[in-house]
Amino acid sequence: MIVVCLIILPGCQNGCLKGQGKTISQTRSIDSFSALEVDGWVDVVLEQGSAPEVEVISGKNLIGNIRTEVNAESGKLMITNNNKCHWSRGGSQPTVRVKYQTLAQIDHLGFGNILSVDTLRNANLLVNIKGNGNVKLLVNVTNFSCTMLELGDLEVHGKSERSNLFSHNVGFFKGKNFVTTHCTARTRDEGQFEVTVLDSLVATVESTGDIIYYGNPSYVKSNVTGPGRVVAGK
Repeated sequence: MIVVCLIILPGCQNGCLKGQGKTISQTRSIDSFSALEVDGWVDVVLEQGSAPEVEVISGKNLIGNIRTEVNAESGKLMITNNNKCHWSRGGSQPTVRVKYQTLAQIDHLGFGNILSVDTLRNANLLVNIKGNGNVKLLVNVTNFSCTMLELGDLEVHGKSERSNLFSHNVGFFKGKNFVTTHCTARTRDEGQFEVTVLDSLVATVESTGDIIYYGNPSYVKSNVTGPGRVVAGK
């Protein structure tokens, strides 16, 4: 242990070798928000609520470094796990349960997972994945957009009138159970799209990733410049 601490002395000094401690729950009142940003090692569960609120579930030695703050200018709830040395601690990953009233944007920069247990209903919903964690959503929106730039997968169930999907990563867009009337999809990497389209699809493939569509759209326009494919699913 002495040798280990000499090698990673800053971590030992900052309590990296301290365990999580007993799991506790902490409810926090927050200001209203319409967007969400998640960073660090933390799972997030989204629930519809009558008032904005978060419940943080974590070890008592870590819970104080899990920040849940609303940016007054942007109206964005920022969830950040500032604890270090996750590799040296046992126990489960911290979880934050979020009660929202309306949600128009989700930015995932972290390593945990984001899950909605209630249907996200809004005119517009934008999802940005810039981390390695996965996102699984239930949606009923007019316009749905996503940008996938890292390793995380995005799984969507529900429906939208229009959708705009972009991927420059190796993660998958799992949308076989996501029904959209009009869809524009573009992949520039190994990431693959699955989506159900009712009316029109404009698909662009610039690398090895495939765009697989279900349904029977009356209009399909494909632009393929890489080895990937635009193909009807079975």
